[in-house]
Amino acid sequence: MNSNILGSYLKRKRVEMGMAQADVASKLGYTTPQYISNFERGVCQPSLKIAGKLAGLYKLDMKEFFDVIMEQQKSDISEILFKQKRTRRKA
Repeated sequence: MNSNILGSYLKRKRVEMGMAQADVASKLGYTTPQYISNFERGVCQPSLKIAGKLAGLYKLDMKEFFDVIMEQQKSDISEILFKQKRTRRKA
C-alpha cells in the first residue's frame, strides 16, 4: 500500500477532534496506541467494525467516509494490478 488516503484522512479527523492516538486506542479497547498509528501510517486498515466505531468517535460524515474508503480500495487494487502487469512484461 503506497497510497495512504484512508490513514491520512483518519489522522486529520482525529486531530480535528483534539484526540491523541492513545485516547482513541483506549476508547476502542486497545491497550496501546500502536494500532491507531498503524492505521494512520497505512501499515494496515481498520476492520469494518473498527471503521464504524471510528466514524462514530470522530463524528464522520458517512458519505465522505465511504468515499475515502472506496478511494483507498481503488488505489490499492490499481497498485496491485498494474504492478502485476509490469512484472509479467519483464518475464
